[in-house]
Amino acid sequence: AAPLLPAFCQLVAATWPRGNNEEYLSRVSKLAVQKNWSSLLKAFKSAVKKVESQFGVGDPSDQKQTLDPAVSDPGTAQASAVAATTEERPAKRARKGVKSSSARLTASLRHDWLHFARQLKSAEQAARAAEGGFAFAYVEGALATALKNGSWLLLDEINLAPPEALQRVAALADSAEA
Repeated sequence: AAPLLPAFCQLVAATWPRGNNEEYLSRVSKLAVQKNWSSLLKAFKSAVKKVESQFGVGDPSDQKQTLDPAVSDPGTAQASAVAATTEERPAKRARKGVKSSSARLTASLRHDWLHFARQLKSAEQAARAAEGGFAFAYVEGALATALKNGSWLLLDEINLAPPEALQRVAALADSAEA
């Protein structure tokens, strides 16, 4: 759930740019720091539901329009038709006081929310699997990320590393691709 936090913060800021998001995002970030994964996932899910209700996506009478990845998959023709109809007609207001100018998601922002909802569903499944015992997930470290992106990496006090680690780092530095 913690890897979803940066994307979530960006989505919230882009979706509600005029709101006071700092307090909400700080509370959500605190859940990640406290490793309260179930509450963090609930916060993510409630934001996805708020997007569905506030922007007219996920109308209960129309099961095709939802941010639920099980129902709306952008790879299908059905989802393409849904996206086209969503862009053609104005979104419904979730409640009074929602201004019509802010009651629409751009296509890219909607796509980002769909992607986030898919990642959230995967995280929820992993959390359910982890309840019964040990769960493992590979997370790229700073070295792998720097190599992948071609970024700089500062290796502080590398001289204190074991000789085996120094050999591997030297081999990376000597290679033509590094």
